Amino acid sequence: MITTVETITPEKAKEYLSHNIVNRPIREKVVNALVRDIKANRFVTTHQGIAFDDRGSLIDGQHRLTACALAGMPITVLV
Repeated sequence: MITTVETITPEKAKEYLSHNIVNRPIREKVVNALVRDIKANRFVTTHQGIAFDDRGSLIDGQHRLTACALAGMPITVLV
């Protein structure tokens, strides 16, 4: 397992989301709350990050990535 701290741009978030093929449906309330936090500079880096399986499919972080793309601002997360 390799973990890095990355600053994800909205463009990178969209690219990562293109690998989202196995996750549950997006919950708009969660995304909207994250967008508000990102825009207000309240989004903080925590142990919750972005994860991919060994085949490159996104398995964790779809809400954070979607919010980053919608907010139009970068976020820093563990990947």
